[in-house]
Amino acid sequence: RKRDRNDKPHIHLAKLLESVVNKVWSRPQAFWFHKPVPANVLGYKEKIAKPIDLGTILRQTTVQYTYRERTTFLDDVDLMYRNAETFNGPDHAITKEAKE
Repeated sequence: RKRDRNDKPHIHLAKLLESVVNKVWSRPQAFWFHKPVPANVLGYKEKIAKPIDLGTILRQTTVQYTYRERTTFLDDVDLMYRNAETFNGPDHAITKEAKE
C-alpha cells in the first residue's frame, strides 16, 4: 500500500512547526524578522556569518521540508536571536523581541 504524503512524519512536523512560525510572525514587532536583513545594512555581513529570518524558516518548514526534527528548527530560531543580539546588542528592542 502506498503511503499518503500527509502521513509522512516530516509532513506532520512541518505542519506543527508552521503553526509555531505563524504565531511568532503575527506578533506586532516581529516584522523585523519577516525578511532577511537588507544587504545595504552597514556591518551586518561582517558581523553575522549565518543570517536567518522567519521567512527563510517558514520556507524551510513548508516548502523545502528542511526540518526533520524539532531540534534543527529550534537551532535556527535560536540563531535568529543570537544574530539579533550580536548585531544590535543585548538591550536593543530588536534583540528583546527576538528573545520573546
